[in-house]
Amino acid sequence: MPLLIGIISVAITLQMPNVYRARTTVMLPNEGGGGLVGSLLGLPPGAQALLGGGESGYTRYLAILTSRTVAEKAIDRFGLIEAYEMEDDDFPRQRTREAFSERVEFPLDLEFNHLAVEVLDESPERAAQIANFLIEVLNQEHIRLTASSAGERRAFLGTRLQEAEFALDSTQASLQALQERYGVVEIESQAQALMSSLALAQGAVSEAEVAYQALLSQYGPENAEVQAAQAALQAARSQVSELTGGDKSVMPVPLRNLPAVSRQYASVMQELLTQQEILRVVRPLYEEAVISERRHASAVQVLDPAIPPELKAAPKRSILVLLSTFATGLFTIGFILVWSWWRESGRLLLAQLIQQAKRDR
Repeated sequence: MPLLIGIISVAITLQMPNVYRARTTVMLPNEGGGGLVGSLLGLPPGAQALLGGGESGYTRYLAILTSRTVAEKAIDRFGLIEAYEMEDDDFPRQRTREAFSERVEFPLDLEFNHLAVEVLDESPERAAQIANFLIEVLNQEHIRLTASSAGERRAFLGTRLQEAEFALDSTQASLQALQERYGVVEIESQAQALMSSLALAQGAVSEAEVAYQALLSQYGPENAEVQAAQAALQAARSQVSELTGGDKSVMPVPLRNLPAVSRQYASVMQELLTQQEILRVVRPLYEEAVISERRHASAVQVLDPAIPPELKAAPKRSILVLLSTFATGLFTIGFILVWSWWRESGRLLLAQLIQQAKRDR
């Protein structure tokens, strides 16, 4: 039996077509977000790329390579429906995609930080061509997706930057109009100067009033000194009136209107500072987005392009023949042992069991 099965297995394996494995490798991008964690944990670069999430690295490449779009392009490019003999199937494209996914592998080397694309095919030339084509499509899709997301981010930040610049110009124009309307330049310092001048003026009024009353009670209203003191009092009161009514040299806004003007001035200044802060934050983000868009316009780096392999990857005929012969030998030996035991003791044991069953009845 082992000899017969060995001969049959040899005949069967000789009918099996050779399958070749073509391999190409690409560098993983060093943009993962797990760099700090990976460094703290002592992980190799490839593992750190996995921690980086879906923005870049192995996960992004694998998502592209395993997509239906890439498989459809490979099927159409190399006529895999006919090559895999799926023309007579009820669902040829779906069956071809399933067969194609079984013949493609994407191993990751965590130590040396590179991704490989391996393709199995009966034709070594076609296996190499498919592997290189997958990298070509990976380049195209990677550029399209990253450039698209980076372009959208750059466009959004550009629009926000223009809005902030326009709002800043509008706020500066409003501040200028407010300053020209009320004659204020720096309302806080001007208000402080007004309060100081007003305090001095009111102090002068009090001093002049005391001097006037003292002279009036002593000399009467017709005295020259009394009249001079009265004139000084009126001048001091006039100074206070000018300050509260809007002195052009100190504060050209009447004191009763100062709260409303201050509120308008504060609102405009708040908007001005807000837009300046937005510009301070958005401008470097916009410049970074422009640089990122240009950086993503480069393709992935190919380390080793695929070449037609010289040695087959499958089938392992010698292993298949040895395994089938060895398994048949074990099965034959077990069968012989069971059959011998049955011939020597099995029938007698069965007869005893039948007699015992009859006695129990």
